Amino acid sequence: MSLADVYDALTSERCYKKAFTHEHAVEMICNGECGSFNPLLLECMLEISDKLKTDINRNPRGLDDKRELQKLTDEIINNDLAASGQMLQQIEFERMRSDFYESELPEMFFSYQMNLPVLTLSESGAKRLGISRVISDPLENEEVKSISNGSLARLVKELSAATAENPEVSIKGSIVDDEKEVDCEYRCKTLWSSGEIPVKTGVAGVIIC
Repeated sequence: MSLADVYDALTSERCYKKAFTHEHAVEMICNGECGSFNPLLLECMLEISDKLKTDINRNPRGLDDKRELQKLTDEIINNDLAASGQMLQQIEFERMRSDFYESELPEMFFSYQMNLPVLTLSESGAKRLGISRVISDPLENEEVKSISNGSLARLVKELSAATAENPEVSIKGSIVDDEKEVDCEYRCKTLWSSGEIPVKTGVAGVIIC
């Protein structure tokens, strides 16, 4: 409901602003300019983007009749529930497959979402390093700083300089593993939003020791 409310607010004229175009509204939402939304919801919004663009120009008085509105609501719910169920099953399958692969590999995988901000480590990586698997605000977290052994600052600097055209970063460093300093390599790829002006949204990476 909050996603629909934001879209409606952006595409509607207000006393303090003009209505944004459908394209501009969608771009603002996907770029995180209007708050954080579940990536699944954003994907659903993009899938029905063409229909949204058509409906926004329709006369809303055509939906004044309660029976017509109820009928339309029932159709949307029935169709979307089936599609959402399949999508959720697919997401769960991909998650379990990813967890299995990560648990069998010696490398430590991680991802970082900038808009939250949250660092997520693979289960085997978190267990090996003795830290939490999901860490909020990792750049200020002492738990992360204690095992990065100074490499974090250099990695952040390199990632800040990455661009959409050159998104990959690799540095040599070290990490504190079981209270011992271990040489390792950080291989990362910065992630960017789609659109005319790409926005950096996060990082996916692996620590190879």
